[in-house]
Amino acid sequence: MGDDQIDVHGTARLLVAPSSAPHIHYICAGSHVQWTFAARWGGVIVKLSNLRVEEDVAMGTDAADWTRLIDRLDEAIPRVAEDYLTEFAARGLYPVGAVSDEDLRATAEQTLRMLVHRLDDRGSGQTATDLVHSLGERRARQGVPLDTLTEAVRLDLLVIWRWLREFAGDKYTVLVADRFEVIFEVLDRYVLEVQTSFLREQAALERDSRRATERDLSRLFSSIPPTASVVERAASATGIDAAQRLDLAVFDEQKSGGALERIERAIASGAACTYTYDGALCVFWRHDAPPFDVASIQPVGGLLVKELDGLAQVPLVARTLRDALHALGPLEVLTPFASAWPAVVADHIMTVLPSFIPSALAGLDGTGAYERERLVTTVRSYMQTGSIKETAEAVFCHRNTVVNRLSTFTRLTGLDVTVPEQAALALVALQTIPD
Repeated sequence: MGDDQIDVHGTARLLVAPSSAPHIHYICAGSHVQWTFAARWGGVIVKLSNLRVEEDVAMGTDAADWTRLIDRLDEAIPRVAEDYLTEFAARGLYPVGAVSDEDLRATAEQTLRMLVHRLDDRGSGQTATDLVHSLGERRARQGVPLDTLTEAVRLDLLVIWRWLREFAGDKYTVLVADRFEVIFEVLDRYVLEVQTSFLREQAALERDSRRATERDLSRLFSSIPPTASVVERAASATGIDAAQRLDLAVFDEQKSGGALERIERAIASGAACTYTYDGALCVFWRHDAPPFDVASIQPVGGLLVKELDGLAQVPLVARTLRDALHALGPLEVLTPFASAWPAVVADHIMTVLPSFIPSALAGLDGTGAYERERLVTTVRSYMQTGSIKETAEAVFCHRNTVVNRLSTFTRLTGLDVTVPEQAALALVALQTIPD
């Protein structure tokens, strides 16, 4: 039997070819827009495919080329995100102060990467779904209008399409054009998911006055520094005068249950307000509010700053305390920030200049573990009191021994803790040595 070929309904192609194999063997391959089915049966080979397969092979626009193109786009996501942010800024979509630059940048990279992965069937898991739902819910809490949110997410299509065409060049122009329908379907599904999450969260906010307050607080915490209108809305939502002096405590969100239980009465009476901010529970209250008992939350570890100059100062201080919690690790009690700042500074220096502090303490490396511990303990005790006598009592040694150890520390490190400037550096540097 010779080869034969027919069209089926104008969209498929049937090929019959001779074969001597007596058994049946199936082969099946496909992608979004193409499919092939082949069977070896009796004395012939039967192959059925749609025209797209034949056309793609002829033009070199196969799945491998598409995957390579998507890989290039994935690697370029930081540049793609910058392009998106430039377009976004030019359009001025969101209300001023509604969404922070930090939020916009992080969301742009995350969602663009997720969409690019979806173009090649890599980004359809639960993580991608959670990301999309989180975006819609967060924008609802931030008071972003739905129409501007929709325009912002549709902007992804323009940017991705532009970069795909650039990477494709003349060679793969047909490859990209042929998959426009796939690209459009991915983006359309993304827009629908974001809108659905947004509307669901918006409905919850409108039903629940507490959630409405959270929306105004979200705006407050998302803009640093917050605009006057954002501060006024937060003041109206919380019942706290915008210029009222406030105290602020921040706890690790995962360990904040105890704090919430202890301040529940203060929250119910309106004496304290709470907001969960990027992994941290923030609690702020009027500095002179008698119903609020700070001592009641002492068993819960966190950081405390007192007498802030009004609501406008809360977001920046909250972010600082959140970062400080990450630097300090678990805290057993509510700790004034005045006692914790050296560890925060040390963590920041180690991030920016990782060799700076080790260089300052390099002279201690030649001492034995026991001598090193005695020196560090004595220096720390002295810096807490500034008194040779009290240090001697604290470390159980003679006053002359304290003087000798301080001299030894100065000789080894070059840091004289009786000189304020050098003592400050020593105080920060010693935070990197475990107790």
